[in-house]
Amino acid sequence: GETDRLKQARLLYDWVRVNIRFIPIPLEETRADPHDAATVAANLYGDAKDHVVLLRALLAAKDIAAEFVLLNASDSSTLAGAPNLRPMNHLVLFLPGPDVYLDSTLGVAPFGVMAFAEYGKSAIFIGGAAPGRRELPIPSSGETISETRTEVALAEDGEVTGTTTTTAQGAFGVWLRNVARSIGPANPAAAAGLLRENGTPGSGAFSFAAPMSGATDYTMRGTFHLQNQSALLNGGFFVPWTGLRILPRPGDFLTGPLAIGNEGRNVPTFCYPGMQSEEITLIVPASRQLGSLPPNLKIETAFLRYQSEWRLSGRKLIVSRMFQSLVKGPVCDGALRRDLLVEMAKIRVDLASPIGLRQEIAGAPAKGEPGNGAPAIGAGAGGAGKR
Repeated sequence: GETDRLKQARLLYDWVRVNIRFIPIPLEETRADPHDAATVAANLYGDAKDHVVLLRALLAAKDIAAEFVLLNASDSSTLAGAPNLRPMNHLVLFLPGPDVYLDSTLGVAPFGVMAFAEYGKSAIFIGGAAPGRRELPIPSSGETISETRTEVALAEDGEVTGTTTTTAQGAFGVWLRNVARSIGPANPAAAAGLLRENGTPGSGAFSFAAPMSGATDYTMRGTFHLQNQSALLNGGFFVPWTGLRILPRPGDFLTGPLAIGNEGRNVPTFCYPGMQSEEITLIVPASRQLGSLPPNLKIETAFLRYQSEWRLSGRKLIVSRMFQSLVKGPVCDGALRRDLLVEMAKIRVDLASPIGLRQEIAGAPAKGEPGNGAPAIGAGAGGAGKR
């Protein structure tokens, strides 16, 4: 009953991605000929070739033009000069009218959205008016977004509880949906494993909508309970907990791995435009007081923007961070790579900035503390770790 061509294409794409199970066999490891569309529709499964053949047939039945696109969806970013199909390990469709790329094999990707590994790649277009080699476009930074908010409370007895909400769209949304799909419903072990990976052992649980939904944004929420941190109550420094953090932190991934220092200055890296933000809210017990805060940081270059802001209101600490990558992608190397690493080193330090906690009893220094106004040190090892 739908007459709008773009809406028809969306409905057909959604049917294929939801109903046709993807068999992940690389293109070069399968037979050259795909199954015909009727067979794929009857079997309800197939590899990348089968997906694009069926979807193209359904679109053609509605007079919607589509082209086959062969590409390498792994860690290769270039193609050989001479014609050679071997580097091609994947197939997607291109709709020339609305300029939309479709990869139904991803399953969780909304209409017109693909994974990071596909954007910006050299590809071979077949079956259209102008077959040949072209580059796949990369969405703007405003179309690839990751937002994380964590609220955490440190109780009088050292118990730490909190919630983390992660919302993403574009390629980050595909990433987040894939995490949700791999976790599945009622899987507390996944939350415990993630907390352990983040350097903060504990327990937790996730809640989220169906990963296959076609909404533009996708959200995962988690509640967590960390191992007791009573050692911190004696005073000391620690890095604010990030809770059930799923996606990379601001400054990580979009312009290359943040963990790589100067040793990677001459190593090319995949890079993409996009935006990342996080906000951490920490509430400390009434009997404790936070010391001086780390300095705010602001970075603005032709290729990235980063800003962190620390705010304190009574027992509540709020730290907000925002990162925007303005690189063109999909590869950063040479002078650009070296310039990015200089700024990323500053971001790495900011993400690890510690805060001080001290006892506060009737305005007088607690026993064993250095005195009012001076942060205590040395007793916070229990709160240290990778965060």
